[in-house]
Amino acid sequence: MDSISSMQKRREAIAQELLAIRSLRPGNINEQYVQATRAGEPVTRGPYPVLCWREGKKVLSERLSTPEQLAQAQQDVANHKRFKSLCREFESLTRQLGEVARAHVSQQEAVKKGLKSRSKKTQKSSASSR
Repeated sequence: MDSISSMQKRREAIAQELLAIRSLRPGNINEQYVQATRAGEPVTRGPYPVLCWREGKKVLSERLSTPEQLAQAQQDVANHKRFKSLCREFESLTRQLGEVARAHVSQQEAVKKGLKSRSKKTQKSSASSR
């Protein structure tokens, strides 16, 4: 298990990375094809880039019509994936720090209980039971 100070430093680094993310969007970028007819013949047009994401039970989408929109959406989706990954790592480190702290407190309490001197009554009763 890592030392407490290294886990704490990593948590702080994660917090800084999270603060550096300025824009994010959930979802995926898919290619959409459209069926059409030209001169009476079926034609497939596309691919058109589409950003798709879920809100509750609904799947929403937005067509990305310019290369700038596509580039921004790709960056935002990548930022969202990074955000989720950092959150999972932060949660894991925080859980580990809590476990280490609880183990340390339990260990200190065990040491304290072992160092307590017995009272005169306890010493007499344990001596008489022998």
